[in-house]
Amino acid sequence: MAETAILKLKKIEKVNPDGTRSFNSYDDLYRHIEGTKYKNLRTNKEWDIPDEKAAEIFIISYNASMMINKYPIIEELIFKLKLKLI
Repeated sequence: MAETAILKLKKIEKVNPDGTRSFNSYDDLYRHIEGTKYKNLRTNKEWDIPDEKAAEIFIISYNASMMINKYPIIEELIFKLKLKLI
């Protein structure tokens, strides 16, 4: 597989109805496949996400990109073991 950037969801702060603040807890990694297709590495599910929305919700995970591009077996382990970011 060609080297590509591995993405994670941006940390988005929200204000709860009681006024407290919290952050999303999305801890999965994603791979951009082609065009507007993205794949969740833990579930192997694919989605079509428009470019504008992808730019809004994803950031590049430099460390994950370097490790997975160097050791592609990590991507398979993420799926088989259902691994998440910590």
